[in-house]
Amino acid sequence: MADAKQNPMKTRTATLLLLFTFPLASIALQAPPPTPAEVAERTRIQHAKLRHLLEALQVIETSFQQRLQRLEDTYGVGDVTKLYQGNDLGTMDGIRTARQRVKAFSAGSDGFAAAYEHYWTDLEALVQTNDLAEPLASELRASFSADQTETIPNNRGWIGAMRADATAVAHLLDIAERHLGHFQWQDDRLVAADKRAAIDLLPAQKAVAEAEREHNETGRAALHSRNHTVKFVQSALLELNQSMPRSDGN
Repeated sequence: MADAKQNPMKTRTATLLLLFTFPLASIALQAPPPTPAEVAERTRIQHAKLRHLLEALQVIETSFQQRLQRLEDTYGVGDVTKLYQGNDLGTMDGIRTARQRVKAFSAGSDGFAAAYEHYWTDLEALVQTNDLAEPLASELRASFSADQTETIPNNRGWIGAMRADATAVAHLLDIAERHLGHFQWQDDRLVAADKRAAIDLLPAQKAVAEAEREHNETGRAALHSRNHTVKFVQSALLELNQSMPRSDGN
């Protein structure tokens, strides 16, 4: 403490030296800007990595589409309005046939759900293990994050609506079987022959209509969702293509 009082100028000088020395040292440690040749080489490396990444994405996409096609061929999952016809509800044979369609539709929905989850799991693994340089690596992860918050929930919502639709139709078939012989197909619509059958039929029909509406809406949302990850890789690759020097030197 005595030294500090006796040498105030010395203490202040040391402080100023520290203040000026640190910025100078920082400047001295800064790397020189890359040469045009170094920039070109870095661009070439990132271009090659993006190209390989896009090829890997295409392999995942092809495998996914093949799984979907096998499911379509096996279960014929598609138009939900074909699960049952109104005149199916008037006979036991018709009800059994409709139940078979619902069972196949449900199995197909489960298969679609598994295929979608497998697809996004493979995509996430590819994103998490990428070796792109910054800022491309962070931008790639941000693109997959956008898929996690928009595209993936839309797909899951669609699958959930498919399952809910099958459940609603299965309940309607239960009602038809319970009141077998009390429904008639008149003027292109199902009509209950007595009040008791009508009390059960109307809510079941309303539930089916609501499920079909939700199925259609979620289906449109899913089909119009962007695959942000793939779009980013394609866009980044195109941008690097445009910035790379041409082979003729121009």
